Amino acid sequence: MSCYLNQFPIEIFHIIFEYLWAHDILYSFRNINDYIDNILSNYQYYVVNFKSIRRSHFDLVCQLRADQIISLILSDNVDTPKQSRLFQSNFSIEQFTRLRSLKCIEVDDEDDVIFPHLFTLPQLRSVEIHLKFKVPLIIAPPSLRRFTIETSPKIQLNLDLGITLVQFGHLRELTLPICPCSYLQRIFYEASQLTALKISFIFLNPNDLTTLVNIHQYSKSPPLTSLSLSLTENCGTIKRIHIEQFLAPFKYLKNLELIIPSPTESQLADGRQWESFITESLPSLGTFHFNFYVLTINLRTLNQFRRPFWIDRRWYVACDFNQSLIFSVPHFAPTSRRHSLKPVPFHQTTLPIELYNALDNRVTQLILDSERKKSCSHYYRNIEKLKIYGHYIQKNLLDLSKVTSFVVNSPEWSFQRIVKSIEQSMPNVNHLSLICTYPNTDSFTKLEQIRTLVLPHYGELSDGDQCFIDWSCHFPRVERLTASVTSKKQIPFLIDQFKYLISGYFFALPSDIDMKKRIKLTPSWLIKHTQRLRGGKTNNFTCDIYDPCFLALSIWIDDKEKFDDNKTLVKNRKWSWGRCFT
Repeated sequence: MSCYLNQFPIEIFHIIFEYLWAHDILYSFRNINDYIDNILSNYQYYVVNFKSIRRSHFDLVCQLRADQIISLILSDNVDTPKQSRLFQSNFSIEQFTRLRSLKCIEVDDEDDVIFPHLFTLPQLRSVEIHLKFKVPLIIAPPSLRRFTIETSPKIQLNLDLGITLVQFGHLRELTLPICPCSYLQRIFYEASQLTALKISFIFLNPNDLTTLVNIHQYSKSPPLTSLSLSLTENCGTIKRIHIEQFLAPFKYLKNLELIIPSPTESQLADGRQWESFITESLPSLGTFHFNFYVLTINLRTLNQFRRPFWIDRRWYVACDFNQSLIFSVPHFAPTSRRHSLKPVPFHQTTLPIELYNALDNRVTQLILDSERKKSCSHYYRNIEKLKIYGHYIQKNLLDLSKVTSFVVNSPEWSFQRIVKSIEQSMPNVNHLSLICTYPNTDSFTKLEQIRTLVLPHYGELSDGDQCFIDWSCHFPRVERLTASVTSKKQIPFLIDQFKYLISGYFFALPSDIDMKKRIKLTPSWLIKHTQRLRGGKTNNFTCDIYDPCFLALSIWIDDKEKFDDNKTLVKNRKWSWGRCFT
């Protein structure tokens, strides 16, 4: 049947490929016939996403030539530890002469083989780096137009050494998680073509506020059309006039986001004054999203935003009196909600009633933390992640069929009850985290839909022979596992138990380890004691041991042999292509 595909012109395949990741293209189309294999080998616009990828798919993509790839995502997170080093064993970054976009997630480049050599990539236009601990040395090419650094808000990083050699003069878009006064001055001085800027400005000394307000006097303002500005919590007594002085020179600004999480004066939330300032100084502004922590806030404050200037532009606002917040909705409306906390009521927003009800549809994570049933006028249609802290679920509260992640943080839920709830009401759950009693060894209940299993108390609840209960009997298709352990011997047992496992994260707190009996965990010990890691080809896994003494380990396991043996899967893949033309 695959011969029908030979009638398709190459251009049709290229259009299809534009919507698929590289590993999906290769896995779906490879080895169908010589005609398509020739198309695959000559295609030069592959978009590669290695985030949370299977090891077998990673190896498949690494068969491509570097000059066939135009976009690349590398990731060393817990799902794919040491991936960047494995990648470097197949390629050098200098080979990617046609690469346009690079995204690195927690990539460990201690040997400086990636970031200092980006300048060798003549077509690189976008670099996005998600940092874990420190800023690497980055030397970017003049072709770079978009540069982004992201990190956890809790991590304080020094950008000076890492991005000193990044040329701001050609950038169009820039995102920095931490921007001290000195860097903002550099941006304004060098980035003459910058149109989009997203920064979190930090105040290191009292004079920084003065510098922020007067920064336009020192250098020409970049022609920004989009600005996202977050001021850190130690910004002091910042006033509305300070914000106005900083924003006024940006005459071409079309999109503005402003976040001030520290206590500010009530005038910052004065709708009439903002209306006057925007009309006079920012005439091109099309969207304005803000989130302010205002010491004094009431309905009179909110009513200023009910004027036609705001309503006609659909710039709706809400107030949370309990937290002293005034913010734009739906932009800053929460996507996670606790059932025990009342949502902002309708009269504390400027939204029309039909849009207010739509706010519930934005909520994708619901936390049921209330121990008593209560009447609720809200119904959540799009909950993807459900967390349970009590002993019941109000089924009239949400559409359970949309839930894909189910987190049970209550020991009152038995294993049998969890399984029954999933089978009867949650057909799409594939991620399960549970705290419960161990399943009955006589039970034959199976949940083959579960692909990710989290057992946060596996170690501390295990004693004696219970730690060797075969969980895979109940979850036979688990691919990703997170579990606490009290002994490193539990790790090989779990890896061998779950035959389809492709990644795992195992951890223990210091309080769970006998300090006198600690034995360091090493890759060679894992190979010696884990049957799956001993068999098959060499180097069939990578791992990152964060603390050898306290057992913090992530592992990424090759699944190639498992899928090569699955003849039915391969047969069905090719059969589906034939069926399309019959």
